[in-house]
Amino acid sequence: MQTVKVKFLFLVIFAVFFSSCSKENGTIDEISYKIGDEGPAGGIIIYVDNSKSSDFTYIEVSLDDIGGAEWGCFNAPIVDAREPGIGMGKENSLAIVDFHNNLDDFYNNPAICSETSNGTVAAKACTDYVFGGFDDWFLPSEDETLLMYNKLHLEGLGNFDTEFLYWSSTEHGDNTAVTIDFSNGDQGFLCKQCDFGEITKIRAVRYF
Repeated sequence: MQTVKVKFLFLVIFAVFFSSCSKENGTIDEISYKIGDEGPAGGIIIYVDNSKSSDFTYIEVSLDDIGGAEWGCFNAPIVDAREPGIGMGKENSLAIVDFHNNLDDFYNNPAICSETSNGTVAAKACTDYVFGGFDDWFLPSEDETLLMYNKLHLEGLGNFDTEFLYWSSTEHGDNTAVTIDFSNGDQGFLCKQCDFGEITKIRAVRYF
């Protein structure tokens, strides 16, 4: 009888310890988030997919803007970066970064793109970004950027700058990409190399 009690006590202690470790590492299945919550990286949750229809459940947005950058090379179509939907930001971003990485030393010699290019790429700034111990950030798609406006900014969250347009990773045409105006939520498009750092901002997101 004494042996059974000892075994039972051991199992209880082990279960409590395992549950505590899992929570600390953020791996336990019971952890859940709602829009507006702080995410694992210390950002803010802007999307929850309770249907489990995709390979991620949440979208988390970083707390701060990354600064200014051009969208990318002018007069250079990236047709694989024209997806507007939720869940497409990462794919768009990787297509944009891959395109510029494959140019001949674009970042050091942006003139190979055009004389007005300064060698910055908004999507690359996001994929190079490290925040909260995570390095899987990217530039959100058009609909994901609109989520930031509707779910966070309109609720007074996210510290977005209403005097700026926010780049999305969705290309509009050979020379233009989609932006969201955070003063009113309007969706528009801007030339890929227009007004670097003067009217555009970047905010990164991640899936998990």
